[in-house]
Amino acid sequence: LTGYRMIEADSGKGTDLLYWDEALSAGHYTHCLIGDDCHDSGNHRKIARRCTWLNSPSARYEDLRPVLLSGCFYSMRVPDFGDGDPELKAAGNASLPRVEGIGVRSDTVFIRLSEPARIEAWGQDHTLLAETEGESLSCVLGQDAPYLRFTAYFDNGVVIYSNAFARFDSSVGDSPYRESPHKVNVLLTLLFNAGLLALLLAFIRLFRLTLPHKEHKS
Repeated sequence: LTGYRMIEADSGKGTDLLYWDEALSAGHYTHCLIGDDCHDSGNHRKIARRCTWLNSPSARYEDLRPVLLSGCFYSMRVPDFGDGDPELKAAGNASLPRVEGIGVRSDTVFIRLSEPARIEAWGQDHTLLAETEGESLSCVLGQDAPYLRFTAYFDNGVVIYSNAFARFDSSVGDSPYRESPHKVNVLLTLLFNAGLLALLLAFIRLFRLTLPHKEHKS
């Protein structure tokens, strides 16, 4: 897959983000953006469970777009506080932990949190590079390590995902993201569409054959 800048890395099935690491490990740099996929605001198990925190001065498109493209945000999985009690849910969501600081010093990537958590640093091929219990973690991004990202697990069930720090050639661009050409296999595309057309014609013919026939009296 090409042509995407962000991935919904946490769809509710797990917190290990394996598919995101597969993309990063394959050299496709992308950011982790998650949110509620909820079509029923009354379902407390699905509403206010995932969110993304953007470092933006406003909610205007002109401010949000560069923040999203540059990865100046982090994503969060939130437990179902209150188990259906809206007041407890609101109270839990109002006191979420947060990222206090994150960045790079020389070859060392660091993260600092507002509360203690189990912090993990993940890298190439979904490899656990470092882990600790506490409010901060620093990890050296080795010369052969293409990227590093953090996941923090808090005792109350909150999980924070940072975007990935990556090595890249600044002479090629100002970001590790690279535009990938959209390749189109013309032959397979034609065959696919021809197959769809043939299937449609077959259904039409079958529908006509199954229609009841009226008898005409002479």
